[in-house]
Amino acid sequence: MNQPGKTSADRNPWNTVGSVSAKSGLPAKASDDAPTNHAPQVPVPTAPAPAAPLPGPEPGPAPAAPQTFPPAPQQPVPAAKSTGVLALIFGIASILLCFLPIISTIMGIAAIALAIRSARRAEHSGALTAGKITGTIGTVLSLLVLILIILSITVASRMYGSLGSPASNIGVDQGYTPDQQRAWTAVEDKMDALASQNEQDAAAIADLFTQYVNDDAELAPYMQGCDPALYATWSVLGLEYEDDGVFIADQEGYAYVNVTARDGFELVGLWSDLLDQAAADPGLANTTDEEFAQIFTDTYLQALAASNEMYETTIVLDLQQDADATWSVVEESWDEALAYLFGL
Repeated sequence: MNQPGKTSADRNPWNTVGSVSAKSGLPAKASDDAPTNHAPQVPVPTAPAPAAPLPGPEPGPAPAAPQTFPPAPQQPVPAAKSTGVLALIFGIASILLCFLPIISTIMGIAAIALAIRSARRAEHSGALTAGKITGTIGTVLSLLVLILIILSITVASRMYGSLGSPASNIGVDQGYTPDQQRAWTAVEDKMDALASQNEQDAAAIADLFTQYVNDDAELAPYMQGCDPALYATWSVLGLEYEDDGVFIADQEGYAYVNVTARDGFELVGLWSDLLDQAAADPGLANTTDEEFAQIFTDTYLQALAASNEMYETTIVLDLQQDADATWSVVEESWDEALAYLFGL
């Protein structure tokens, strides 16, 4: 009898067995009496597999992203190097331009200032050191040149009496001041008197010859017959002179005089050669002292007659202005000039 609420399938005991088997995981046992279910199996619907993509051109490589680089660091300006080069340029220029003292001094000081300023900023380089050294040298040289220029101008102004005074080699007729003309006239008077063989100058020249003779004590006795006056006369033969500049300052001055005179050294050399020839003569081997003295005298006269060499030189004569405003040659300076011209 059917119970209400239950179907025939629910009353089938194999359903229970199948449920237990399903729970236990074991296969259910088939019964021989159970009817065989020949109903077709209904396929369980499943999700369709995704369709394969259609063939097409293969995609190329993905474009590379642009590379970005950090900005290059800014190099600091080498201040010490540039300042050092500038200081070195100023220092070298100050040395090269030392003959222009004002410009050279400015450049030298600039080089030193740049080096000192960089040192305070703790900037150091070889160029800075070199610039400081060359700047110092250039400054010192320019200052020395400036001092020399000032001294030269001072001395020249004192010597000339004024900056417009003529320099040397300007003759009396070419612009000498009245004082210079009077001073040169005093020089002319002394030189003319010498050339005319005045007694005072002739005696002074003769004394120079006597001193030469007496310097050799061994030969002096044999040279007493050699007349010094003849040497004085010979010395001024053909004497010539010319103005080479007159310089005065206040009441003092000096004059350059170009002189052409007899060559006393050439005379002595010729005399010595004649004596050597006489000494080589075998016939004079046993001469007496008087004969030997006569040989000295004869060779002396021969040398005076044969010697005619002239030489050129320059003498400097000191000048002074006397109380009456006239100029004269200082006597000590004149004596020195005679000894220079005619000393042996």
